[in-house]
Amino acid sequence: MKEKILEKISLGVSLLPLTFFIIRHLRIGMEAPWVYIFFAAYAVLIIVGFVFAICLIKNKKTRNAISKAALAISSVYLAFFSLFIYLTIAARLH
Repeated sequence: MKEKILEKISLGVSLLPLTFFIIRHLRIGMEAPWVYIFFAAYAVLIIVGFVFAICLIKNKKTRNAISKAALAISSVYLAFFSLFIYLTIAARLH
């Protein structure tokens, strides 16, 4: 029972960054001080979700399709977020 709850939490944490698209369309979502706060919060959420998904995959009791899907989704988020950070830093260097 505990394993199923952890799987659902992991999948929920993995899907939560999709709410950024909703926040982006709000007026507060693109104002200068709030954008940085949102990016930082979503970055922390993505990293926590990735680490949580890895912990679930390492445990043999919780290694199933849902935890593998959560890891895959978190990996894609992490890759795109890393690319975004790289492009932002590279744009400032030139």
